[in-house]
Amino acid sequence: NYESQQYFAQAQQFAGQGRQREAQESQRFAEVKKAEAYSLFRESRDYYKRATAEYPAYYTAWSNLGTAYYFTREYRGGIPYFKKAIELKADYAEAYFNLGMSYEQLSMVDGEVKDSVLLDSAVYYFREGIIHDVHYVNSAEQLSRILKLHYNDSAGAMQLLNECAAKN
Repeated sequence: NYESQQYFAQAQQFAGQGRQREAQESQRFAEVKKAEAYSLFRESRDYYKRATAEYPAYYTAWSNLGTAYYFTREYRGGIPYFKKAIELKADYAEAYFNLGMSYEQLSMVDGEVKDSVLLDSAVYYFREGIIHDVHYVNSAEQLSRILKLHYNDSAGAMQLLNECAAKN
C-alpha cells in the first residue's frame, strides 16, 4: 500500500545518508503498514463473499473479491472472481486489467518470465480491456510495457490503441 511504500522509500533515503537508526525505524514502520494492509485485504474477502452471495449480479463486488486475493499475492485465487465480473458485465475494463495483472504475476519468478503461456494470457486480457474501453489507460500502459520488455514490440500497443480509437 501507499503508506508502506512511503516508509520503505524513507528508509532507503535515510540509509543513503548514513542514518541507520532512522532507516531501521522507517523499515519497521513499512513492514507494519504492509502487514496491516495484508490483514485488511484478507478480512475484506469475507465481506465481498457475503455481498456476492446476497447480490450475485453485483459485478464490482466480484471484481473487488478478486482484488483482495491479488493484493495478498494469491493471484490464482482471484482469477475466477475477475472472470465472474466480466461474465456479468462484458465491457468491464477494470476486470480485464486485473486479470491481465494476475496472469502477468503468475508468469514471473524473481522478476523473470518463467511461463510464456501465462504472459500471453496477460497480453490477451490487457488487449481485451483496451478493446472494451480505449480510455482505460492502465491496460494500455501495462500492455505497452509487456510488449516492449518481453516481445520487443514497441509498435504493437500503439497500433491497437489507434485501431480502438478509430472505432470509438
